[in-house]
Amino acid sequence: DLQAPVQDPAAVAARKAQAERRATDDPAPAAGEAQAESSIAIGQLAAVEGMQAGQPEERAGQAAAVAPAGVAGFTFNTQCDQVLQCPGGAAPVKHSDSAQSRMFTATFSAATCGACPLSGTCLTRLLANGERTLCRSPATVATELRQFEQQTPAFKEHYKRRSGIESANSEFKGRHGAGDLRVRGRPRVELAVMLKAMAMNTKRAVQWHTRRLAEMASPDAEMQPA
Repeated sequence: DLQAPVQDPAAVAARKAQAERRATDDPAPAAGEAQAESSIAIGQLAAVEGMQAGQPEERAGQAAAVAPAGVAGFTFNTQCDQVLQCPGGAAPVKHSDSAQSRMFTATFSAATCGACPLSGTCLTRLLANGERTLCRSPATVATELRQFEQQTPAFKEHYKRRSGIESANSEFKGRHGAGDLRVRGRPRVELAVMLKAMAMNTKRAVQWHTRRLAEMASPDAEMQPA
């Protein structure tokens, strides 16, 4: 399971809206402009206590019970390119894909959606004939589901293992220059990265042994076997 965070889609939309306002010199943003329609309300995240990580379909199904207004409330297949059911439990009556735009559209019946108590906060788009549609790309769905999941206690607990090495990654890229190599070509890049990693590991080993020897040499240190 990849332990890596994804960018908040709402934050991207907020920065885009802010840039557009600056371009048009509009000082007054419209209400709710800072949030994308696909974003997930922060208040809904409080209900995910005890939600366990599992398969994509299981995670989406669990999220549906706590976030009916967001994309996480919908159940998708493993590839995130087909809607299986909406937060209200209804399956789409039609599903179409666009190879050109790489997006899919799930259509829900007017009769079902008209009687749904979640229609007022539903993420789908209401059509003139009463039907509702959800149009997304698989990449967008996967990103939004992951963004929701990474707010759960289960993800944060697993992510601790990755966050523990971020300081080493930062030192490797910054102080040792792995983030700005002066060579090109895969063989040269691999050699440069390997040498830099060896240098950093050697330096860290020397530092560790130096601290260890200093601790052993202190008067309060317990005698350790050689």
